Amino acid sequence: MMNRSIKGIFLYTVLLVVLFNLIFVFFSLVMIFSQMKKYVYKQNKILINSISIIIDNYYEEKINILNNLSKIITIRKNTPQSVSVNTLLDTYADSYDFFDGIMILDEYGTVVSASKILVSSVGFSYARSEFFTETKKSGKPFWSKSFVSNETSNRSLTVAFPMNEYIIVAYINLVVIEEKIADISKESSITASILDRNGVYIVTDKAFYAESYKVDVELLKELKINKSGVFERKSGKNKILVSYLYLENIHWTIIIDQEEEDVFFVVRQINYIQFGYLIVLLVMLFVMSNNLLVKFNKSLAGFVKSMDRLSSGEYSEGGALSGLYEFQQLYDYFNRMQMSIKSREEEIRQSEKKFRSLSENIPVGIGVAGLDGKLIYVNAKFVSLFGYDIGDVHTVTEWSLKAYPDEKYRIESELLWKSDIETAVSSGVMYSKGRIYKIVTKDGIVRDVEISFSLANNELYVVFNDLSDAIAMSRELVSTKNYLNKVINSMQSLIIAVDNKRNVVITNNFKLPGLPFEFENTNDLKHLTDYFTELEKKMNESCVTQEMVIIESLKKQEKGVFYYYDISIYPIENEGLVIVLDDITEKNRFREMLVQTEKMVTIGELAAGMAHEINNPLAAIIQGGQNMMRRLSSELPANLETCNELGISLEQINEYLKRRNILSYIDGINSSGKRAAYIVSNMLNFSRKSNAGKEDVSINEILDFTINLTCTDYDIEKKYDFKQINIVKNYSPDLPLISIKKTEIEQVFINLIKNAAFSMIEKATQSVTEYKPELQVSTFREIGSEIIIVIQDNGGGMTDSVRKRIFEPFFTTKPVGVGTGLGLTVTYFIITQTHKGSISVESLDGEWTKFTIKLPFET
Repeated sequence: MMNRSIKGIFLYTVLLVVLFNLIFVFFSLVMIFSQMKKYVYKQNKILINSISIIIDNYYEEKINILNNLSKIITIRKNTPQSVSVNTLLDTYADSYDFFDGIMILDEYGTVVSASKILVSSVGFSYARSEFFTETKKSGKPFWSKSFVSNETSNRSLTVAFPMNEYIIVAYINLVVIEEKIADISKESSITASILDRNGVYIVTDKAFYAESYKVDVELLKELKINKSGVFERKSGKNKILVSYLYLENIHWTIIIDQEEEDVFFVVRQINYIQFGYLIVLLVMLFVMSNNLLVKFNKSLAGFVKSMDRLSSGEYSEGGALSGLYEFQQLYDYFNRMQMSIKSREEEIRQSEKKFRSLSENIPVGIGVAGLDGKLIYVNAKFVSLFGYDIGDVHTVTEWSLKAYPDEKYRIESELLWKSDIETAVSSGVMYSKGRIYKIVTKDGIVRDVEISFSLANNELYVVFNDLSDAIAMSRELVSTKNYLNKVINSMQSLIIAVDNKRNVVITNNFKLPGLPFEFENTNDLKHLTDYFTELEKKMNESCVTQEMVIIESLKKQEKGVFYYYDISIYPIENEGLVIVLDDITEKNRFREMLVQTEKMVTIGELAAGMAHEINNPLAAIIQGGQNMMRRLSSELPANLETCNELGISLEQINEYLKRRNILSYIDGINSSGKRAAYIVSNMLNFSRKSNAGKEDVSINEILDFTINLTCTDYDIEKKYDFKQINIVKNYSPDLPLISIKKTEIEQVFINLIKNAAFSMIEKATQSVTEYKPELQVSTFREIGSEIIIVIQDNGGGMTDSVRKRIFEPFFTTKPVGVGTGLGLTVTYFIITQTHKGSISVESLDGEWTKFTIKLPFET
């Protein structure tokens, strides 16, 4: 029975091999025929495209020549009937071999001019010809169907080209195209042809078609369906493969013919060889299979006996086998295999013993379950973690019910668990990364457990790692970190902690005023050290000395505003640095204001003493000047009597004094004395403290009154005119009334506005580019009980050194004789002493100046 079965297998195998080869040969031939046909069509398509390019170039060349001819005729402004045009047509016809003749038709189709070969056509009408009617209708060049020229016996066609109301008609022979097509056909087994719009062969190397110029009816049928493609047709007993392409512009069709016998000759030869090979193969297989079958049966009998011993558990090596050499090798491998199996069984027993010892002492819980969900094994740590032994939970489902008593959470957990298993199986990884679950123990304690698994030997090995303590500690660390971040972020300083590699470890969210970028990461530390050039050096110094380093009052300017910063650098025990940046701009301004206030108080006290001392000699000077003018007056009788006694005319004395400018000197003494008295009076008034004369008024109304007053002011010497200045008012409408000395505040505003006007007009006279003076006056109420007045101009501004001295008495930047240097000093005392307010100034040299006044009021 065994021999018959093996013999049948061998016979079936031989038949299958033969059948497979037959099928393979058949399908390979089909594939080769199909691919060869596709290849032929593809090559023919490439050839057709090449021919189409030749024809397109041929067409474009003729059209361009006719177009140039029409332009020459148009440019010369000759009538087509003129002799010069006939000569031009002869020249073109003789210059190009492909022209058989050229003529020009008028708008009625009558020949009005022609080259020599067609001169007999002059006066003949082509009004009913296709080329005339089509060209006249479309206004585009027209290529006619082909014909045999009576004059040259060449295959030719007619090209009609519109020229204004005339039409140029040229007879073009196809000799060049015929030669190129003939060259292409000679190089291969194909036949290339060209058909005109009526399907007539106009260029071909087929003698039959060339002589009779037959119409290709089959191709015309194909062209009605597709403008390009392939088809097959019969030519006697031969099958012809045809590829074609229709050219829209001249209505020609390119066709490539190739006999199928030429294409598949080599394939048929290969087919005959394959069938011969199959017959020889069949004979050899039958002979070899019979011989092999005898030896196979003999070797198989001995091998079966050895398999029987192994199945009974006997691991003993057998002797040699008679029969095939390969079976003897297989038998040797089998003997070594059964010895290896015996050794592996012992190793497995030892590994199982070690695994149990390891799993019982490992610090994580381990559970093993079958793919059917039955729980096979749990270690001691599993029992101590959850309180369940293998006797308490028999399946994974029972474990899930006890570990996740909350139904909603249990469903979510089971879905995640199944998803992880499916992902591991589908990806072929066969294990999962840990996922944290909340598991309820037998005692009701909720534990955060990381569960991971691996699949092997149709069993699921699950690891339970208790992370409850670690997660609790992590939460505590996160809480502490969040608290520290809140503390750091609440500080009104930019704090940056960096390690020794200058990587930013911690930074708060404080936006440092004036900083041109927001500090967020390590890259911004480079921006910071580039912005504060001293910082890098001081950071290195602190790292080396391990001592605190402070950089005080760093001055920076952004968008025309000056900012001041203190930078403190604290080392962290060779582990990095903490950098603290503080904005001290307001502190600096307050410090400057405090120094200025103390200076102004001292100056006020000095001014009061000086005024009293100066008043007495000043009064004598003024009185002396006045008496001198009275002694020269003709209205006093005593003056006339004295002149008569001396024999001198008072008029002559006055004329002498006038000519010698002595009277102007006396006037100068009087005016200077009065000016000095006025200054002394102001100094005394500003040094006295008084609340008398205050009234409740509107700041906005006082500003309007002051602006209107100063707008009428014009001073030739000081070169300012308020009509040239654009005044912008930004008043807060809800300002309360404030108790002030109205005239003094008006004087303050007048001083500030006139100074601004002087600065802007000075800048206008010096500016090369177009400059528009603008004064902005703003009022608003700050949170609290202060009214803010801001007066800002876009004049020449001032330097920082000038800004610090601007309120000092007798300090002025105006030319001699233009200013006294007391205007802003008076302003300062009125605001700070009389009204208990404050005044500050900001400026950018060459750009702008802004005065800010703060006046307190009682709500």
